Amino acid sequence: EHASCRVTPGSVLDRRLDLDGIRRRCTSGRQLFSDEDHHPFLEFGPRWSSLRAIDFGAREALTRLELDERYREDLQHYRMHPALVDMAAAGAQVIIEGYSPKEEFYVPVGCRRIVFNGVFPARATSHVVVKPQQDRDVVTFDVSVCDDDGSVF
Repeated sequence: EHASCRVTPGSVLDRRLDLDGIRRRCTSGRQLFSDEDHHPFLEFGPRWSSLRAIDFGAREALTRLELDERYREDLQHYRMHPALVDMAAAGAQVIIEGYSPKEEFYVPVGCRRIVFNGVFPARATSHVVVKPQQDRDVVTFDVSVCDDDGSVF
């Protein structure tokens, strides 16, 4: 067994992120991405070239995502596009204390809980907060993904 889950209906999300407030806190650095792969350990496919920018602060980051125009048709088949979901958190490894991108690589091994409301758009912003670490080998994030207005979906 590679994965398992339990799906239950939930209440409609009515949550909005204060994107301006988060941007004001995420001023420690900015990383911009081109269409080229940005990580030395893994070659991503072209759909995964969706990271546009990451603004980071102390233990949090604001990640800008956009699915390339060539793959927008995918959104008719995926309510949660795998590349966008993956990159919503993966790009923020820079906020892990002591992280060295040329020496380390973290891969997702699970999601404790996913709450989803709607359809993942072609352009999105994720707010990633690293949780206090108990173990250097395992890092936990809280990730909220929203549209341009801050509405969490």
